Amino acid sequence: MEITAIAIVEEGLDVGQVLVERLQGTKKMFGMGIFYSGAILHRFKEESLWRGRAESWKSFCESEFTSYGFAQVAIRIYEAYVMELKLPVSTIEMLAQRDYTSLDKAAAVITEANVEEWVPKLLNLARNDVIKEIREANGEPTLSLTAVEKVVMSYYKLHQDERAEFH
Repeated sequence: MEITAIAIVEEGLDVGQVLVERLQGTKKMFGMGIFYSGAILHRFKEESLWRGRAESWKSFCESEFTSYGFAQVAIRIYEAYVMELKLPVSTIEMLAQRDYTSLDKAAAVITEANVEEWVPKLLNLARNDVIKEIREANGEPTLSLTAVEKVVMSYYKLHQDERAEFH
């Protein structure tokens, strides 16, 4: 299928609604990719299936995936939410719409005993609030940002084209 065909909507339908539904579908597929990648990478690593394909596990990840670090994140997310917590697919699909950093960091604190508390936090809180909750759960000090630090952080969240306007 040609890529632009995804944006074609037959006449008589609410174009905006159809495109929102398609966008949500692609977001879900994209988010599930971290879990699928984690499952595949987990098996490659556990069964040493990478041997003979690369000189090391790290070089395999870098040549066949994206990077070693991101491969490790995908594996941690898969192992925590699928293998250890055995969350239902419906919950995984909802969590897959979160950013992978929040999922990865929460994997360190979420357990069978507190999963009922953490899944709603992951689904409903903003990323910064999730990170703050994780720090508190780990006994780490939470950072209070000054006004200047908030502005600097906001600057780095802008797209590079938007940041260029400040130069």
